[in-house]
Amino acid sequence: MRTGAVLVWSTLKIVKWMFIGVISLAAGYVVILVMGNVVFATKRNEAHRNLHPQHADCANSSDWSVLAESQNNELLAIERDPSWQRKLRCAIQTHSVPTASGDSTSQERLKFNLAFLEFMEDGSPQPLEGRPAGSAELSQYALLQRHLLSTPSNFVIAFAHGWRHDAKIGNDNVSDLRHYAAHAARFLAERCNKEGRFCGTTVTAIYIGWRGARVDEVRIKQTFGHQIGGLLANATMWITLFDRKPISEEIGPSAVTALRGLDRILDSKKSPAAPSTDMPAGSLSNDQRMIVLGHSLGGNMMMTALKDQLTKNIIRHDKGAPFESPVGDMVVLLNPASEAGHWTALQRAVWHRVAFRASEANATSTVGDGHGLFKQEQPPVLMSITAARSWPPSGIWPQDCDWLRMPARNKNEAEAKAKILPLIESNRSVYVTDVNYDWATHDLFPLFKFDFRPVALTVQRIADRMAARQAIESGACPASRSVQPTEKASGFWKLLARPIALLASFLRNAPFMNTDREQTHTIGHLNPQRPSTDTLAERVTLPIRPFGTTHELVGDRDRNSETPVFYGDIGRDQSASCPSATSWLWRARNLNRSSNGTLWDSSKLEPLPSGQDAKPSANIVHSFLSPGMAPITRANDPFWNVRAFDNALSEHGGYMLSSFICTVFQFVLDDVAKAPAQPTN
Repeated sequence: MRTGAVLVWSTLKIVKWMFIGVISLAAGYVVILVMGNVVFATKRNEAHRNLHPQHADCANSSDWSVLAESQNNELLAIERDPSWQRKLRCAIQTHSVPTASGDSTSQERLKFNLAFLEFMEDGSPQPLEGRPAGSAELSQYALLQRHLLSTPSNFVIAFAHGWRHDAKIGNDNVSDLRHYAAHAARFLAERCNKEGRFCGTTVTAIYIGWRGARVDEVRIKQTFGHQIGGLLANATMWITLFDRKPISEEIGPSAVTALRGLDRILDSKKSPAAPSTDMPAGSLSNDQRMIVLGHSLGGNMMMTALKDQLTKNIIRHDKGAPFESPVGDMVVLLNPASEAGHWTALQRAVWHRVAFRASEANATSTVGDGHGLFKQEQPPVLMSITAARSWPPSGIWPQDCDWLRMPARNKNEAEAKAKILPLIESNRSVYVTDVNYDWATHDLFPLFKFDFRPVALTVQRIADRMAARQAIESGACPASRSVQPTEKASGFWKLLARPIALLASFLRNAPFMNTDREQTHTIGHLNPQRPSTDTLAERVTLPIRPFGTTHELVGDRDRNSETPVFYGDIGRDQSASCPSATSWLWRARNLNRSSNGTLWDSSKLEPLPSGQDAKPSANIVHSFLSPGMAPITRANDPFWNVRAFDNALSEHGGYMLSSFICTVFQFVLDDVAKAPAQPTN
């Protein structure tokens, strides 16, 4: 009896201390949240880069090379010379990086402009500071208007940043845009030297700034050090997604309106037939380009602002006519933190206009007619690119593993197996070679939308690998029954895996979840459901719900063999080069004329008669490498929802590889969808 009482008393003491521990942890976390969201909160409606170019601190901004000498780090530049704290607030700046010639003179450097469009939380523009009395420009937008009108030829990159970022000095996304702009300056110089195109074209990068960071993570790291400060910043920022996402949608219409105004300036400079009266003589050029990039919630900003207009344009589109970009030459969403339903609304608009099955055809629209809704020369106008989690998109089925082990029956099947096996292999080992997917949009975004299934899948994979269980759910094929597994987990790891697996089960089966995948999954993580009738090599059956991702992007290099080029080396490092890829998309579609151009694969392109490869810098495929389904879009569809492997785009912010930047810019630099010129005799 005494032994039983002692056992009960000991158990109660353990429960008591566990309860105290949980309460203490919760209280500590509340303190961290308050500290981050109150003490280190960013200021509402604060402008960061709004000094007028004629302000004294901006007077000598014609060629800044300081960041090429400071690792593209604004805080390091300020540490070396505090005057940069003021100079970097200029609304329009000119930066430069050295070229391969080694000459340090300004004539031998690659130059680009960096400008800012900042918005308050209600979408209104930020005011300028330091405006001279005689200046007519009242806003950052007005400054950009004057700048583009005074420049004969323009290549414009607009970048809308996302969650946890703003335009504050020292922000990583501003550095990222400089990285892209320096690449663009190099790409233009290469095309001028080799092809006589874009000579004299000026690169202007526009950073669309808003309060995406409600917690000042830079100041936290400066206060507590990079390591501890980074942990504290990560612990405090989670809850801000709830209120930052609606703000991005509030700002979207204002940002798009401003970009369209600038786009009209570029269009007017293309037209020698009706030159504008306020343009100086000789200012007209057809080398006018604009590409709009939106990352994370910046992608949501662009998508929500453009969805209604694009839907209307699809409904009113004349068959075979060019489908114009809603702003600039192309809009690219990088790991967009936006509901898949925004994208499927566009797909459904196209779906209602096209007969995909014979049963849907009528006297005025056959299955074959649908392939001509968009012409072969149609370039993509809206592209979403996301670092994908599962390869293949449908996941692995037990029969797939048996099929992969069987001898190939034909050349096509052998090619399919050769491509998919390395990708499946990369799904193994969460700590070693696991795919570096975008966890923020795959796991975290659905979690905030009260859909716990994606994060449950990730937790289950961790448990399986921890216990060295060979399971289909782990994302890879188990070893054949005739092969003994070489990896066995110790009892400790198996024991530790049990509560993790239990957590996964709880998350997977939690009651009252939001299970509408189009509202809880992001654009790039909604994959069409694979029909139950096809193997991975077959592309016959159309999914019942043909909505979601449409293309795949895989880098041409081995995983982890390419790293981002240092900013100061972009002008002279050969790996930052970007060859021309004129007409590659037209040629890819033309390879499969018997199937109306569908299922094209850029890796199968033959060189041009001139010997030039003219391929994209990464392999792009219509539909999927090994889909087990028919393509859900026609070959010429201008809306691409691209799944990217991590040797092209990795994690949430891994969009810095030169091959990836080149692949994206080639779409607007090189007329990729134009029919190739016929050789002259």
